[in-house]
Amino acid sequence: MHTGYDDLNELMKTSQDLAFTIELLQVESASEYEHESWQLTEAEKLDSIPTLKDEGNTLYRTGNIQGALEKYRTALGYLEQLMLKEKPNDEEWTRLNQMKLPILLNFSQCKLDEKDYYAVIEHTSSVLSYEPDNIKALFRRGKAHMNVWNIEEAKSDFDKVAALDSTLLASVNSLLKQLSERVKEKDEETKNRMKGKLF
Repeated sequence: MHTGYDDLNELMKTSQDLAFTIELLQVESASEYEHESWQLTEAEKLDSIPTLKDEGNTLYRTGNIQGALEKYRTALGYLEQLMLKEKPNDEEWTRLNQMKLPILLNFSQCKLDEKDYYAVIEHTSSVLSYEPDNIKALFRRGKAHMNVWNIEEAKSDFDKVAALDSTLLASVNSLLKQLSERVKEKDEETKNRMKGKLF
């Protein structure tokens, strides 16, 4: 048999014992390293969710958006896995879903900071399907709609926020003013581009 490598060909002709040298760099106990998802029991996944959320919050506060997203994504993944084992709308499923919603809101805030507006709309809409009056979800979704030029949807979300929490009226009015100015600028820009053009 010819392998294309002389040293390997020689080794194949006359079998020889192989000797390996293994260097142990570090020994870690089970509690010292992060387990892969598939290694965790359902109870371990459930127990780790509040910790993952807290770690994500800490990372977010320090400006580490990517790190926070990763923690929230892991927590959401665990919750999804656990929810799949339950019958939708049963007591345990509902309890897990209640744990999921605040993490989904935090995840959405990170996505808003990253300017991933369509992801924000998707995730906040998911929260709003269970909690239609969730002010944070409405406010974040309104901002996302505003940035992707869904003008009517943005106005609708901001109007709901103002109706639900009058302390946010100044913020909502400021955003609505910005939205109105942006629409005006866009209309003016379109008007100038169309000037002198006949169809």
